[in-house]
Amino acid sequence: GAMWQMIRGNGYGMNYRGLFDPELMEQTMRGWRTNAHATSQTLKFVMLCAEHAFGHTGGATYARATNVRSQINAAVDTALADHDVLCYPTLPFPAKEIPSSDATVDEYAVEQNLDFAARIARRSLILEKGEIIAEVATARLRGDRELQRKYLAL
Repeated sequence: GAMWQMIRGNGYGMNYRGLFDPELMEQTMRGWRTNAHATSQTLKFVMLCAEHAFGHTGGATYARATNVRSQINAAVDTALADHDVLCYPTLPFPAKEIPSSDATVDEYAVEQNLDFAARIARRSLILEKGEIIAEVATARLRGDRELQRKYLAL
């Protein structure tokens, strides 16, 4: 959603119901194209993941999440009928320290997310130049420094 809103939609996306500012959208597009090198590692990583996810599922994951939005909104409204404030984390785990701006992609993507991946995936596929070269139990990969050095360059 955010990828389409901020990047592809140049700040507006396609679901906005108010007035669009075409000049601002064109300027935003020019900014992305001429200053991509100045984009943060975080944004680059999010863009890469979003493009992969959309290319892999055709937007089906976004569609599933959108389809339950009304149920989630109704549940929040019900809870707010009895409570003034709802507090809950935005992530299912404590936030990681933000890597330095000169962190490599390996440090940024792999080290930061290996623990999370181990919680949600039983198996990890190791790719090299787009080809699967190994399939490893994620828990084993998470705990084995030799495998991490061999396959993840950590």
